Amino acid sequence: MKSKRILYILALGIFGIATTEFGVIGILPQLASVFGVTIEKAGWLLSGFALTVAISGPFMMLLLYSFNRKNLMAFTLGIFVLSNLLSIFAPNFWLLLIARISPALFHPVYWSIGLSTAANIVPEREAPKAVSIVFGGFTIASILGVPFD
Repeated sequence: MKSKRILYILALGIFGIATTEFGVIGILPQLASVFGVTIEKAGWLLSGFALTVAISGPFMMLLLYSFNRKNLMAFTLGIFVLSNLLSIFAPNFWLLLIARISPALFHPVYWSIGLSTAANIVPEREAPKAVSIVFGGFTIASILGVPFD
């Protein structure tokens, strides 16, 4: 039963990270207007995040593999919370862009630890189901979380 609760907590973390990543899409025109930038420049709020994930992904776990996974996941979620708070109060576009890109370094860390933890805390035959529960956080974020941002 405890492992089931952990799976849903991991899924909730994925939900939060996914809405952070993609939530900006629906409000790009408003952000461009508020910060006085073109829509193309505002698009870097998503593109910069995605590029950072793509570039940092292969290296961050190699860099952080010796850290305690539980602490690393808590730290990663803390980075996402702090960056979201900074984004709310960003006085200019460049600070907003930095606040958006910074947590992207840790995005692959949460995903890799979350999915591997899901597979490892249940019996081997239940691993695919456990991983799908955690990945369900992304699915729910895509369907419910992002459109409501």
